[in-house]
Amino acid sequence: MFVVCILYIIYNSNNCRFFLSSHTPCTAISAPSLSTGSYYTVETSRGVLTTPHIVHATNGWSPHLLPGFRPKIVPFRGHMSAQRPGKSLAQSALSTSRAYIFYSGNHGYDYLTQLPTGESELMFGGGFLRNGQISLSEVGEVDDGGIDVGVASHISGALPLYFGLDNWGAEAHPVEDASPWQNGRVKALWTGVIAFSVDGRPWVGRIPSQISKRKSPSYVVVSKSAEEKH
Repeated sequence: MFVVCILYIIYNSNNCRFFLSSHTPCTAISAPSLSTGSYYTVETSRGVLTTPHIVHATNGWSPHLLPGFRPKIVPFRGHMSAQRPGKSLAQSALSTSRAYIFYSGNHGYDYLTQLPTGESELMFGGGFLRNGQISLSEVGEVDDGGIDVGVASHISGALPLYFGLDNWGAEAHPVEDASPWQNGRVKALWTGVIAFSVDGRPWVGRIPSQISKRKSPSYVVVSKSAEEKH
């Protein structure tokens, strides 16, 4: 919802001259030059763009276009699921206005929210750190087409234990044809690539040239005499 609101504001503030291109990877970025003035050149699978500003919001993929981040931002694969709540869970425990965090030691946690419609599915993810042990196999893993069996097993079985078996009750059955979803408690399980910084803190703000390996527009001065010479 946060991202959707930001996109909505940008769309309205630009007289509807705003385009969101999905499945359009950026393959390279070139620094401003005498020929481009104060504009960066962005190469994509759909063509070349020029722009005075670039916002990098690529998370685990940041080091691909920002070489200086390679020793500082580490991608890892996170797991997420959609699960049917148990039949005995009280509605007060399933209020869709809540979000839950289940801490596992000082460094890891599982997280839970709930969808407001449909089967009121529980959106449950985490499992990266279990019993104080980090799933090292997921660190540096950028293939979000598979799962880790250990992490998936934790996510698939933890909810009844978190809520208590008596509170959870019997497993719920699909209210309608579940296809293409699974018929059991776990309707769907998937992964996505996110990231850790080496010091555990976020990187926010203007990117130094030491990180981007590109000069910023402030380094480029285009004058008439320079244009005439070139």
